[in-house]
Amino acid sequence: MGLASFFRNLITSGKNFEDNDPEKMEMTIRYVLLNSMIFVGCILLVLFGIQSFRAQVYLQGIIDFSMAAITLVGFVLLRTSASFLWASGLTVISFMGLCGFLVYTGGVQNSGVLWAYAFPLLSIFLLGIRFGSILTSIFGLFLGAVVLIPGFSPQTYERAFAFRSIGVYLLVTLCTVVYEVTKMHKDKRLLQLTASLRAERDQIAAMKDNLQEALFLLDPAGIIQDQYSPILETMLGKTNLTGTAFLDLLSGSLTSKERDLLKDFFTMVIEQRFDPAMLEEINPLKEFTYLVPGVSKEKTLSATCSRLQREEGRVFLLCTLRDLTREVELRKQIEEEERKRQQEMRALFEVVHVEPRIFEDFIQELDSQFTTINTALKDTNQDNQNILVTIYQSVHAIKANAVILGLSDFSEKLHQLEGEIKRIQDKRLPDFQDMLHLTLEIEKIYRERDTFQELLERIRSFSKSSGQLQEEQVLIQTLERTIERLSRDLGKHANLSVKKLDSVALSQLDFRLLKEVLVQLVRNALVHGIESPEERQQKGKPPAGTIFLHLEQQGSHWCCIVGDDGKGLCFDRIRERAQHLGISLSPEKERQQLLQCIFSPGFSTQDDADLHGGRGVGLSLVRDRIQKAGGTIKVSTDEGRGCKFYLYLPLQQKDSMAAG
Repeated sequence: MGLASFFRNLITSGKNFEDNDPEKMEMTIRYVLLNSMIFVGCILLVLFGIQSFRAQVYLQGIIDFSMAAITLVGFVLLRTSASFLWASGLTVISFMGLCGFLVYTGGVQNSGVLWAYAFPLLSIFLLGIRFGSILTSIFGLFLGAVVLIPGFSPQTYERAFAFRSIGVYLLVTLCTVVYEVTKMHKDKRLLQLTASLRAERDQIAAMKDNLQEALFLLDPAGIIQDQYSPILETMLGKTNLTGTAFLDLLSGSLTSKERDLLKDFFTMVIEQRFDPAMLEEINPLKEFTYLVPGVSKEKTLSATCSRLQREEGRVFLLCTLRDLTREVELRKQIEEEERKRQQEMRALFEVVHVEPRIFEDFIQELDSQFTTINTALKDTNQDNQNILVTIYQSVHAIKANAVILGLSDFSEKLHQLEGEIKRIQDKRLPDFQDMLHLTLEIEKIYRERDTFQELLERIRSFSKSSGQLQEEQVLIQTLERTIERLSRDLGKHANLSVKKLDSVALSQLDFRLLKEVLVQLVRNALVHGIESPEERQQKGKPPAGTIFLHLEQQGSHWCCIVGDDGKGLCFDRIRERAQHLGISLSPEKERQQLLQCIFSPGFSTQDDADLHGGRGVGLSLVRDRIQKAGGTIKVSTDEGRGCKFYLYLPLQQKDSMAAG
């Protein structure tokens, strides 16, 4: 041990630096390197001097012994209060003189140039980037003069060798400078991080002093000793803890694997296998959920452990337990409030340019659809599958309107709710728990209605338009926004063409029903009918498709035509899908049956469901809404040229529905 201390003192010049200080550790490395360089260099110089005198090269021998003496002076300076720069500078300059002499004279077998390659490394590392670079540049100029200028030195170097020597010297210098600069930036960043971590640690320590903590001792077997803080019983929800195994108290909160890890952790703390900082990092009880025995209550606790050795030699674990439950709840509450705030701001940004009348219509539609859902859930005369179809259609209609307005977060939630409904539908006999779960999920969605009402008031305050939009304007703008949104998402181009829109029809028909049905048909046309611009051009069509609307009176009915100039219905694809679902088709009525299939709940020719289609809800919603209003639907399609839907609704529909 004495020899080791002597060697450590010798190699570090008796300087004591703290291991946890990166900057001082850097100086330790520099002292060790310089001392090593002095020892090795001094021995080599003495040996070189002896060899030179034996070879009767007295001048080189004198220089070797002189350089050895100078390095010894540097060794002495390192052990005084003199600056490290003086000692290292003296050593580096002496080494520079030795290298210069060897380069100038050529050295043994012309090996003197090889010494020059080591100079940039030692000079820049020991003196730093500023002074080291200056000396390296000076020596580089000297090296260039020796190897390139004939007659400058007694040794003659070939041109190829000279250029290679200079190239290697420059390469070593460049690599050393790049490394040193990179290291300087890294060390600077490390010091900043260290200071930041210390500040955070001090802050946490200050906060810790103001919190209630429970202290207790564990023996090596993990048994709680008789002296512990009374608050420990409150935290753990159990009294008389003396003699209780701490791991047994946590048995309901940890898995068997976590218990084994905790045992290993206690052993590492007792045996001091790692430094305290490392143990703190791997502490499995830094933050954990504790199940209070006997009650269905969870707490978030944090425990730290340290080794404690008493005078009699017995070793214990000194543990500190903190209750973080309130802190965690507050953190979650703040995160939730921030999430809601960001969601509201994003929703406001998305709809701030929407006409208040259109957004008000959306809220009214939302209320209407949720009323339909609520009525269906209370209907004891229908089975769960029929109720699910009604709910599915209403949720799909709300989602379509949300997509139109750009309420992306709300649309995604409704899309996920559709997936949940589909999952329950796939069960043959949905039970009470399924329907209860679905009801709670729907309730969560409906709670956002108040947020939308607040958004409406903000939009009204921002809007500069005067007066209210008429129903005709609301309908056209809604359909145009539908086309605009879906075209952007689907990478398609389409325009709305309103050929005729009878104002009397709008005043007599149920406007909400008409708008809901038309939105679904326009979405269907864009998703399934209108081709991509590239495909349309290949077919000789204009890049942008056309979706047209026509509403007028025909006899005793209002006739509404919604069509497109897309690819029309593909009966082969419909037939393939019908066969896949096990739907039987008769050859003589196949076309009629295939047309009926597209209105069936859950029927879709799209393989994968996404935000805009694929669940087979849109057209089934259209059929059910039109039939409930006493109307009928007809379909006309021409494959490759487009498809038309004819909706026939009785005159005076509002009056008849009101009377019903």
